[in-house]
Amino acid sequence: MKLSELEGAQLDFWVAKLEGHRPRINARNICQIQISREGVMTEPWDVGEGDNPKFGWIDYSPRQHWSTGGPLIEKYGLMLMKIQYEEGYLLDTPYWNAHWTNGHDSVHYRHKMSGPTPLIAAMRALVSSKFGTD
Repeated sequence: MKLSELEGAQLDFWVAKLEGHRPRINARNICQIQISREGVMTEPWDVGEGDNPKFGWIDYSPRQHWSTGGPLIEKYGLMLMKIQYEEGYLLDTPYWNAHWTNGHDSVHYRHKMSGPTPLIAAMRALVSSKFGTD
């Protein structure tokens, strides 16, 4: 699948990997990350035993929730733009572009991605900045 078509739990999964988590997609097709009692956990071997586990799984969906995706947009300096017109015509279905640049090449947008929502466009741009476009 091309990154420009990446969506749903798969998009969340790749954002989680980029952020250093060890994500999984559960049986309900929801991306989850491990957390410990102290917070986010990336090392899987210290899990405790029996009735006292030291970790659990939480849903992770930066493509849907501003509380998760918004801080990533700020952290990585992504730019968002709503596209309502093309070639002078009003679009029936507007879409969003997100751009990430390395700071040296701001005239030429690097890792430009589109999506039906600002969060989807931003997460696609973020993943492409780390893993490429295909």
